[in-house]
Amino acid sequence: MKLIYKQIFFVLIPVILFLGLLGMALYYNSTSILRREMDSRIATTSEHIRELIIQEIGQIKKEIANILSNDLLNDYFMYLKVGKLDIAEDVRARLEESLGRYAANNTELKIIEILEVNGTGIINIINGRSSFKYTDLSDTVWVKETLRLKEGEYYISDSFSLEKNNAPGISVSALYYINHQPQVIIRIAISTQEYFGKILKNLAMGERGDIYLVDKNGTIIVHTNQSMVGQNIGHLPS
Repeated sequence: MKLIYKQIFFVLIPVILFLGLLGMALYYNSTSILRREMDSRIATTSEHIRELIIQEIGQIKKEIANILSNDLLNDYFMYLKVGKLDIAEDVRARLEESLGRYAANNTELKIIEILEVNGTGIINIINGRSSFKYTDLSDTVWVKETLRLKEGEYYISDSFSLEKNNAPGISVSALYYINHQPQVIIRIAISTQEYFGKILKNLAMGERGDIYLVDKNGTIIVHTNQSMVGQNIGHLPS
């Protein structure tokens, strides 16, 4: 009997150890495969989201291009140049009213702003309503960067807190040129959650996965769960 036990000990124990090690190897291998598949899926999804965001920003650029080509903007400067200030102000008011109606019908456009190259405000529409509060913006990063643009170029800002609701937003701006000289800056600011959130609704990352966009400071600017927007996760491990 002792011999049998010894045989069992010397034969079965190594087999059990081998099977255990084999099981661990298979587990780590399968985990590694799953991790690679998830990394690949994340990379593919990220690239897809990036392309969709570029398309959406392209739409904002088109909105600015429409303002740049608006006859009222050209008329405003024409009347200013010849000293007909009353008519120029009437044209400015009509342009402001037109842009205000457009912003009211497109609520994701939080700010439509036209200002002189020195930072003085001409039109300031916030949340679909005209605002006569003109803050000196000449020292802001986005104004300085926009002033470096050539005709046909656009500046896309970093994320910032939108006025009134403090929701994350970004802006796209461009210069309006007359005879190759910059006259005014035109900027459109959007709510990132409202504008880009629709992109994430049609994407999935597993039953328990969440897709969200984070700015360089770790602040969530778009999330499938809107209550998470604005929270900072920069302190969490990546």
